[in-house]
Amino acid sequence: MNPSTKLLPMGVDQIGRPVTMADIARDLGISKVAVSKALAGHNDISQATRERVAQRAREVGYVANTTWRTLRFQRSHLIGVVVPSVIDSFFSEMLEGVSNFLDRTGYQAILTVSSEKAEREVREIQTLMSRQVEGLIIASCQRHDGLGIFERIRKRALPFVMADRQIEKVESCFVGVDNFAVGKLVTEHLLGCGRRRIAHLCGPETSPGILRARGYEDAMKAAGFEVRSGYVAGGGETREVVAPAVRSLLKRLDRPDAIFAYNDLTAVEALRVIAAAGLRVPDDIALAGVGNNRYSDVLASPLTTVDQAPQLMGERVAKLLLKWLTTRQEPEVREFLLPVRLIVRESSVGKHATMENHFETGALAR
Repeated sequence: MNPSTKLLPMGVDQIGRPVTMADIARDLGISKVAVSKALAGHNDISQATRERVAQRAREVGYVANTTWRTLRFQRSHLIGVVVPSVIDSFFSEMLEGVSNFLDRTGYQAILTVSSEKAEREVREIQTLMSRQVEGLIIASCQRHDGLGIFERIRKRALPFVMADRQIEKVESCFVGVDNFAVGKLVTEHLLGCGRRRIAHLCGPETSPGILRARGYEDAMKAAGFEVRSGYVAGGGETREVVAPAVRSLLKRLDRPDAIFAYNDLTAVEALRVIAAAGLRVPDDIALAGVGNNRYSDVLASPLTTVDQAPQLMGERVAKLLLKWLTTRQEPEVREFLLPVRLIVRESSVGKHATMENHFETGALAR
């Protein structure tokens, strides 16, 4: 072998180019076709040769180039996933479910994060499409004026499934929960705890935020209590949005005796502001969130919350998309709603919370 092209155990040769099957073939004195078949495990290549090729591939750090295979067979075995955040463990757990399911099917996920920015989400989707993904899983932050990207996806005949968040004007399959029911469930629990001045820290203007707020308002009105002016506050998940909204609620003469937070991330910031004001949860203000994040039961006041089974959601959305890809037909059932579970902890009922205080609602599909 020419010393100028001697292979190094790092996946590149001495001149810095990636190791190829041709390099391994030249090194072992066999044909490139034999190397290709050996790596693919073909039976017409002897076991000894397959082992020699595999060993040399490991030694030089060979990594298969899948670009040619994608171009030849029009199959990348890649699924693009777009989520608004990975700070909230809800989406991290959902991604874990997606990844676990895809790992069993030979597909891989490419993750992108929109950071709740509609323009960035469009760019991320376009990038994923340029990488020839076979399908998309999208937890979208688009509003009604940014739906053109979904028309482009449709024109490409690219299968896509919406996860957690629906967009009314976009025809697509959806896997998530009934967020209107979630809003009612939490509010009715707080009413059942004897709270009457219940405020709501609302989320962004996506379907979960909108529907949870509607569920809250419906539960309050059904119980005969008004939603007081200014009691729906916030509009986001960041500290810059949540903290001022909570401080404003605490300064009111008719200070709330309970707060229903859009999600656990929002509830944790509310808990911080309430404690800084010298107030106690739940003695002065009861608090509940949504998400059952991994930290929600280890807070100073363990958080009453709603478990949405994010890993199961991830598995279901991946399974639905893979069925679409396998059958080449869009699924007839368009909406899959997963059951949710209210988990009652100290933040709403004090030290009397028990593991029996669990409730379930919802359906698997409709």
